[in-house]
Amino acid sequence: EIDGPAGSESEQATVNYKGTGGVTLDSGLKKLLFALKFREKNILLSSSLTPESKLMFIREPATRIAKVAPYLRLDSDPYPAVVDGRLTWIVDGYTTSKGYPYSQSEQLGDVVRDSRGQVLPDGVVNYIRNSVKATVDAYDGKVKLYTWDEADPVLKTWKKVFPGTVLPKSDISDSLKKHLRYPEDFFKVQRQLLSRYHV
Repeated sequence: EIDGPAGSESEQATVNYKGTGGVTLDSGLKKLLFALKFREKNILLSSSLTPESKLMFIREPATRIAKVAPYLRLDSDPYPAVVDGRLTWIVDGYTTSKGYPYSQSEQLGDVVRDSRGQVLPDGVVNYIRNSVKATVDAYDGKVKLYTWDEADPVLKTWKKVFPGTVLPKSDISDSLKKHLRYPEDFFKVQRQLLSRYHV
């Protein structure tokens, strides 16, 4: 990465990425495919790209988590924190269902809509639990999923389908626990449903 001029006009301040994330552009075929995907000719023509160059193209924390755990609905407000000296995005993950017995169905988008216009992906649900805390390392993009609600039967089933993808709650470090908060969208769902029964 070229960060601009250094001490003199002829010097440039540069930083070399040393993370494990990204796709290495070590072949002409990879460069061609990414140039076509992003419609960017400089991927093919730039002399700055070497066989050690890496391309990180899924940068949004929620998008990265969705690739790893497509069965989760994610909170609309990811937040950053410094955990063990590394900038980390934290996102709450929800297990949902529309076929849970003896439960009232709701249009999820309507229930969590707020003044900022942020909403969870729409759909009818009658079951939602904040079962997962997900983190994304801001430097190399590494995604980790942690069990938060150990009693959730839906998460237990997903963990059997995708074994090893969700770490146990005991793996959450103390430094990460200090930054965990009550999820906004989950609170909105509870607020909406409990308001009907308030006396």
